[in-house]
Amino acid sequence: MDWEFRAFGISTSPEKNSMEKTPEGIKLRAALFDEKGQVREKGGKLMAFFDGISYYYTTIPADSAYVYCEAEIHVDKLNPTLDGQEGFALLLRDCLGRDGDGENCYMANSCAVLATALPDKSGEKVRDCLGWRFVWDLRKEDAASAVKGEGKSFSEAFEPALYIREGETYRLALKKDEAGFHVGLPDRPGAAAHFPEPSRMLRLNDKEWYIGVAAARGVEITIRDLSLEIGDEKQAARRERFKMPQKKPELSLLRRTAAAGEAFELPFYTETAGRLSLRTEDGRIYSGDTEASSVKTFTLPAAEEGEQQIRWQFTDEDGGEIEGKERLSCRRLQTEKGSLFIAPQGRPEAAGSREDPYDLPTVLAYARPGLSAELLPGRYVFKEALEIPYGVSGRPDAPVRLFCREGEALIDFARKAAPFW
Repeated sequence: MDWEFRAFGISTSPEKNSMEKTPEGIKLRAALFDEKGQVREKGGKLMAFFDGISYYYTTIPADSAYVYCEAEIHVDKLNPTLDGQEGFALLLRDCLGRDGDGENCYMANSCAVLATALPDKSGEKVRDCLGWRFVWDLRKEDAASAVKGEGKSFSEAFEPALYIREGETYRLALKKDEAGFHVGLPDRPGAAAHFPEPSRMLRLNDKEWYIGVAAARGVEITIRDLSLEIGDEKQAARRERFKMPQKKPELSLLRRTAAAGEAFELPFYTETAGRLSLRTEDGRIYSGDTEASSVKTFTLPAAEEGEQQIRWQFTDEDGGEIEGKERLSCRRLQTEKGSLFIAPQGRPEAAGSREDPYDLPTVLAYARPGLSAELLPGRYVFKEALEIPYGVSGRPDAPVRLFCREGEALIDFARKAAPFW
């Protein structure tokens, strides 16, 4: 069986991403190091749908009934300043990138046991540890346009977390049998994950797969042992069956303020399709279907000043359920004879007059259609982003207007990088 090397994907280059055969094993580099062993430049990255990698691999038939690959990996060097995109993997993909191309994404369906920044079961990122990643349902037209389309990616850390350390050695395994794909740590019982529908990883190439060891972004590893076995249906036989991996549904409320006395839109963002229901304090119930990676908006009637509680329940298309509650602040901004004033030294609980003006974030949080507010001259300094909550907007016949009548009102973001709003 012939093993090859190539480097491809975002942030890679022939200088940063290389392979060397040594007496200790196959050395993969994904960075340039100085004479003290410190990282000068990082090469590649591990991402949800694509990787920029140094890849030592071989080609196997995509119709292989049984596959078992095991690798022993020693971490020679690890960037001491982790950014969450570095790491290494025992990786199977359904496409390759062009050797030496560091500009394109090269999305792929894949399964991997890997070491990088990974979420634990609660969704908190753990940096850097061992875990798994599956990518499936990517179509050729989506990969060609570098968009995920119907593709799905799910990764998770093994529990309890096994952090990677420079100078340590790890053994990884990847297997395919009639029950699907399986990845894990052979010397750690229970550290395993399963994907039961291999055909959903055959979307980009139904003739051959590529399997091997990858390194990315600020690491140097040595593959001390690498074995691969291809077998028949008899070896692939397995009674045990597994369920598809499922993410916990995620839902985000995009605004928590509204103008009192005005009907308003309440937007939620969800990564997955499903059905969302919510109940307001007065007992009204709203429900509707959501689409993947989209915003679902409900129009609520005018609310009195003060806080009200919104309870919600979301069920995704795979049957996963979450529920929660949010506090919504409703407020009517005060004006002086129809005029409202804002100043750099303004405050949230002001009267809105020239003598006692509001601060700008408060006005943006509770603006209603048709609001007209005068910015008093001065420098408005923001060390963080200035946010206009989603759904706060005027109408064509009633725009929200901010103006400076005299002098100059300068909004200063203190040289913070974009996005500013």
